[in-house]
Amino acid sequence: KNWEKVFRIFSLTENMKEIFYGESPDKSLDIFHGAMVLSMYWVMLAQTFLELFLGPVKNIEDLLSLIHHTPSFAIIANGALSVDVFFAVSGFLVTVNVIPILRPLSAKEKIQKIFGAYLLRYIRL
Repeated sequence: KNWEKVFRIFSLTENMKEIFYGESPDKSLDIFHGAMVLSMYWVMLAQTFLELFLGPVKNIEDLLSLIHHTPSFAIIANGALSVDVFFAVSGFLVTVNVIPILRPLSAKEKIQKIFGAYLLRYIRL
């Protein structure tokens, strides 16, 4: 039975049901999750195009003209903003999820939890 639970964790069909049809416990944060996903796609789009444009270019003037005079390239030209949006929304969501966990703890326990989280993150890097 325990192995069945382990295999279910990696089940594509079970996870897709949860991702697409699962109920969110707090609907008020869904907009922030959506903003994070959109900014993540924006980061990937901008990075992909920048990688293509930073390769060998025959005429840099034509490329700059294309970027500056084509309105649809404004999304790519402002790719740095997408990273800022992603980090801001991610930080907000982490804070919203961590505050209820830390609130009932003493100051010493809070420091230990936060330091432990940073230590684990550093080890994973």
